[in-house]
Amino acid sequence: MITDDIGINHQATLALLESDEYMDRVREDQALASSLGANGVPFYVIDMKFAISGAQPQEHFDQIFAQIHA
Repeated sequence: MITDDIGINHQATLALLESDEYMDRVREDQALASSLGANGVPFYVIDMKFAISGAQPQEHFDQIFAQIHA
């Protein structure tokens, strides 16, 4: 299994995936994403100020990073 290959306990991983231990955090992330306008993937949030939805060319990211830097 890939977990064994990278040094993660396989049984612990399965137990975590089958639990709802992080369900509250997942729901918080989903609510935040929804409030930011995410309705698909990929969806990028930069500095909690800029959102980029969908696959975009590098130039689009360059423009946003230039705005942030300015």
